[in-house]
Amino acid sequence: MLQEGHVQGRTSVSPMNYWQGMGRARVVGRTKAIKGTTHEEYGPEETPRKVFVSAQTRKVIWALKVVAVAAVWIALLGGLIYLMHIAFRGRPNAVDRGRVSDSVTTNDQGMATGSAGEPQDASSQASSDANVETQSRNENQTALKQLHDRVQANFEEKDKQREAHDGIGNSDSQSGFGSDSATPGREDQVAETPAVHRGKIDSPSYEGTCYLSLRQERVCVLSPFCVEVNGQGVATPVVVLDPDKDLSCFRLRKHREVTSTGQDRCDEWLRQFVKEADFSRPLSFQNRSWFEALTWNNKSVYVDAQPAAFLNLMAASNANIAHFSGRIGHLFHVMQNLDLYGFAGKKLRHIALLGEITHQKMMHVPGDAQYDNWHMRLAQVLGDNEIPVELGFPMSRFTQPGVHFLGGHRTRNFRICWKNAVLPAFLKGRMFVSADELQAKADLPENAIGVPLDAIALRKGIGKVVFDEEKLPDMKRRLVLLARGRTRVFEAEDQKALEKQLEDLAKSRGWEYETVSFENKPFTQQLDSVKNAAVAVGIHGANLVNTIFMPPHAGLVEIFPYGFAHGMYERGLNSGLRYASVDLTTEPERPPYLENHENSVTKCVRENPACKLYYRSDRRKVPISAADVRQIVQEVELMMKSTPL
Repeated sequence: MLQEGHVQGRTSVSPMNYWQGMGRARVVGRTKAIKGTTHEEYGPEETPRKVFVSAQTRKVIWALKVVAVAAVWIALLGGLIYLMHIAFRGRPNAVDRGRVSDSVTTNDQGMATGSAGEPQDASSQASSDANVETQSRNENQTALKQLHDRVQANFEEKDKQREAHDGIGNSDSQSGFGSDSATPGREDQVAETPAVHRGKIDSPSYEGTCYLSLRQERVCVLSPFCVEVNGQGVATPVVVLDPDKDLSCFRLRKHREVTSTGQDRCDEWLRQFVKEADFSRPLSFQNRSWFEALTWNNKSVYVDAQPAAFLNLMAASNANIAHFSGRIGHLFHVMQNLDLYGFAGKKLRHIALLGEITHQKMMHVPGDAQYDNWHMRLAQVLGDNEIPVELGFPMSRFTQPGVHFLGGHRTRNFRICWKNAVLPAFLKGRMFVSADELQAKADLPENAIGVPLDAIALRKGIGKVVFDEEKLPDMKRRLVLLARGRTRVFEAEDQKALEKQLEDLAKSRGWEYETVSFENKPFTQQLDSVKNAAVAVGIHGANLVNTIFMPPHAGLVEIFPYGFAHGMYERGLNSGLRYASVDLTTEPERPPYLENHENSVTKCVRENPACKLYYRSDRRKVPISAADVRQIVQEVELMMKSTPL
């Protein structure tokens, strides 16, 4: 317990001695700082003693500091506001300039005139200037506020404004997806929006068909088909049919042969399709009465186009262009072969892509034609430059022709239903369906690599979108090494040695050589790097995706790290390239979990995901020996010799 005149653990001091001690400590401290001396140089009597400061005193000092800092910030903010006021004062924006010109103009001599073109006297001119300045200042403040609001507003606020302008109701139904009541006082605008169904609709056929390719790739055509998305970004697929009665299944054989499998396994096929399509929820089955009771408004729309396509891109892996291309490639295949899926003579002009906000950021925002990235360019190819690529809401757009990218929906609920929906999942280990699957025997060239028609169409489509030139690229004597930026790379010295030998090889045969890195490059530059190359060489990874834009019958040499192999990039994702691979023989340090798989690298990679990542070299440098480099150069030389130039 503390007693009067004492502080726990310290000797109390009188007020006079306290302030004398504080002054002495400050003087001694300054002297020490200047001279660099120690306590011992002053002696015991000169050493500043510790002084106790009460908690109340510390609080007062802290409060004074806070007040001082706040005063500084307020002064800085006031100065900034004053500078902004000076900067914008008397500087009308584009709208202001138009309004000023209506009331005050200048004649040929530069004299101010009124609206009738008559010269004004000095007093009226001064009054006019004052009015214009006041109006300009007020309107500038309004413009600044509007600009701030636009920057701060999120996609949802903009969507609500557009939907309100379209006259679409905002009330919600009990199911959480809206009702058919219109916004009060907007009946006339509702009537002007025929794209949004409010009454009786053209009923679907309540049936479906699923197709299975030779590579176990699935496409389903469902009538109707719905997707419900909640505010957490969870998508639920909904079908309105009985899979045991209303669903048919077919196998796609070689040379465009289609055979029926009966209905025994249709339910299993449909559920497997939903799994491969990467929906976040399992399939939901509903009856006809559920569908017929639905209402259509700003949260629930009905697309009656025949056909329309829907592609789910919700998985985060679709940020990777290799995964993205597999799903887009499947949709592109369906678009090029609609007759195979029951829509002969039709065109697909209603396409919906459901993705995350991260995917929408990759594709950028609407209206920025200068933004040049991989995801957006492929989406533009789907539209064939004939229908727009629309990003985001409002939902009233979805009933119009276009490639509609539904991203950034984590803060809203919505439902979309299609009268006839074509639903691809993804192509497995390729981006194009083989020529022998889609072409009749008589159409296949003998003793030549069959180039899929889809691959030719995509090359022409990219040329049309990027260069406004719909033709296949010309092949030139160019050898390119496709280098990686961060993962799965060689040591710097090994990389230089490989580049040197490849460059010497190219020069010896009169070819051009270039080391190409796609990292942080816009799509057009990536395309320019490979579109005319005759041979490309690179280590396994997404850097090889761009080889699909090389000329048909060009060559690709793929390098695999020790212990790892994958068939995805064979023949340039099946785009019709000549192909060879090199397995590196330089073994890295063995991981400890290899012992759990009988010291077999093959079993470890197949059974253990961590082992697969290790040998794929995602988080380490790839070891390569001089013998490996020689083997790579030999394969590249053979590919160059067989190039059809």
